[in-house]
Amino acid sequence: MNNLVKTEFPTWEPPKDWTIPDGFIDISWHNDTCPSFANLELSCVLWIDFENKDDREIDFGRFMLWTDCIDSEGCYLDLEKLEDNHFLTDNPNEVLDRIKSLVKTRSNTDE
Repeated sequence: MNNLVKTEFPTWEPPKDWTIPDGFIDISWHNDTCPSFANLELSCVLWIDFENKDDREIDFGRFMLWTDCIDSEGCYLDLEKLEDNHFLTDNPNEVLDRIKSLVKTRSNTDE
């Protein structure tokens, strides 16, 4: 993980015994509510909020995976049209399973 998340969210800690999945780059920005990581190949953004719910600005779950939301250069698409393209959970394994499913779907599409 690069230092962008530490610059933008100095009190945030990554989930214990868990790493940001391969292919995701840190795109955290201090105007957002929590750190975020993009995967340009999968066209998705993974938001990881603070562990303590009292530290969250919005409690949508610790993990939010927003799919089909960025282009190949990392620019956000029309987010209002993507309202249904997100997965919310507090369980890190559930979000990893969803990412694995995206990888599998994209691999099948590329064949």
